[in-house]
Amino acid sequence: MTRDRKKNEKRAAILTAAQAEFEGRFFADVTLENIATRAGVGKGTLYLYFKNKEDLFLQLAVDGMDEMAERVREMTVSEQPYADIFCTLGGELVDFFQERVGLVRLMQQTGSEQILKEFNKYRDRMKKAVRAFLERGVAEGVLRDDFPVDALQVALVGPLLLRGRFLEDGEKVSSAAMLQIIWDGLRKNRG
Repeated sequence: MTRDRKKNEKRAAILTAAQAEFEGRFFADVTLENIATRAGVGKGTLYLYFKNKEDLFLQLAVDGMDEMAERVREMTVSEQPYADIFCTLGGELVDFFQERVGLVRLMQQTGSEQILKEFNKYRDRMKKAVRAFLERGVAEGVLRDDFPVDALQVALVGPLLLRGRFLEDGEKVSSAAMLQIIWDGLRKNRG
C-alpha cells in the first residue's frame, strides 16, 4: 500500500469517527480524545491531519462538497436531455444533503465565525454550480422563466434540506415523491 493511500485511509477513518462522535451531540461535548479513540489512533495523530477540533469539524462538514459541486457542473454540460438528468442530479443532491443534515445543525453550535466563514466558501461554490444547472434548464426552455433563477434554486434546494430534518424526526418522506413535486413546480408548460 502506498504512503499516500495509507494517509488518505487514516484521514478518512478519522473523519468517519468524528462524524459518529458529533452525531446527536452538542459540539462542545465532543473531544479530540473521543474521536482519536473511536478512530483507533493517538490524539497526536489527529494533529497531523487537522489543526484543532474546529478544523476537523469544518473538514468533516465540507468533505465532498467540492466533488458534489463538480458533479453538478458535469451534469450542467452533459449532452443528455435536461429532464433526464434533473431527477438523477436531484437524487444525488438528496443523498448528499441527507448525509450532512446533522452537521449543518451543529455548524450553528460551534459559535465560530471562522468556521462559518470557511463553510460559506464551500457552500457558495455549490450554490454557483446549482445555479448554472438551473440556468441551463431555463435557457433550454425546460424550466420556468417567470421567476428569477434564485427562486428556482430555493425551490429545489430548500425542500431537499428540510427533508433531512423531517427524516430525523421519524417522518417518512420519499425522495422520489419530493423530486417529482419539485420537478412539477419548476418545469415550464406544466399541466
